[in-house]
Amino acid sequence: MSDIEEPAADEEAPSPPQPAPTPYEPFFMPWRRAFGPCVKRTLAPEHANARRWWWNRLFVQVPAPTDFLQDEAALRELLATQADRGSDVLAEAKEQSAAPFATSESVERRATTMQSAVAIAASFVLAGGGLLLNSTTIRSDDWRVALGVIYAVVITSLVFSALRALRATSRILIWHYPGYEDILHRGAKNQSATDYELALAAAHLHSAGRNASNARYKVAQMRAAGHWFAVALAGLLATGLLLLAYIVAGPKSSPPVAVAKPHSELAPRAGPIETRPSQAARPSVAAGGRRTPPG
Repeated sequence: MSDIEEPAADEEAPSPPQPAPTPYEPFFMPWRRAFGPCVKRTLAPEHANARRWWWNRLFVQVPAPTDFLQDEAALRELLATQADRGSDVLAEAKEQSAAPFATSESVERRATTMQSAVAIAASFVLAGGGLLLNSTTIRSDDWRVALGVIYAVVITSLVFSALRALRATSRILIWHYPGYEDILHRGAKNQSATDYELALAAAHLHSAGRNASNARYKVAQMRAAGHWFAVALAGLLATGLLLLAYIVAGPKSSPPVAVAKPHSELAPRAGPIETRPSQAARPSVAAGGRRTPPG
C-alpha cells in the first residue's frame, strides 16, 4: 500500500497561477523606445553640457520619482510610530495618492484649450502669409525677407507649442495603484484595524511617490507649451509692428498718371467732309451700258 495520499474525487487540484496579460502596444513601439535614447546619446552625450541643455529644453524629460522611494514594507515600518492615529494617516495618504491624478486632469484640460488656441492662431498666420507671396502687396524684397523670418519663427513656435500640448494629453504613462488583490491578504494574519489602515496607507504612499513624477512631467509639458505659445505671440506682435513700419516708411505707391488721348480722338478733323452716296441712291447700269435712273 502506498504512503502517498491521493486527493479525493470531489476535490479539485489547485490550478497554477496564470501569467499577467501583456498590455497591447503597436509593433513599432519597441523600436521607437530604442530610437530616442540612441539619438540622445549621439547628439547630446553626457559630457556635452551645452547640447544636453538644449536637448532638455527641446524634449521634455520624464522626471524620476523623488518621494516615497521605499517599498511598502519599509513605509509600513516608518508609519508604525503613528499607530495611535491610523485613520488620520490613511486619510492623508489617500489625499496624496489622489493629488497626481487631479493635477494630471487639470493639465490635460488646459492642454486641450491650448491646442484649440494654437489651431486658431495658425489659421490666421497661414492666411496672413499670403502677403509674402503676393509681390504686388509688398514690393520691397528686404521687407518681405524680414516678414518671412518673423513668420518662420511664429510658425515654428506654434508647432512646438502644439506638440507639447499634445504630449501632455496623448503620451501613455505608467500609473501605480494599490494592488487590487492585496485587500485579500492585508488582514490574513489577524491584524488589527490600525495595522490594516497603516498597511493600506503605505500602499497609497508608495503609489503616490511614483505617480507624482508623471504629474510633474505633464506640468513640464504644459509649461513648455505655454512658453512656445508666448514666443509665437511675441512674433505676431513683431509682425504687426513691422507692417506698421512698412506702411509708414516703406516705398510709397506712385499716384495714378492720366493718359492723354491723341488729338484725333478728342476733336473731329478739319476740312470738308466727303459723303458717299448709299447703294440705293447710286444709278444702276443697264445691260446696254446706259445708266438708268432709279425708278
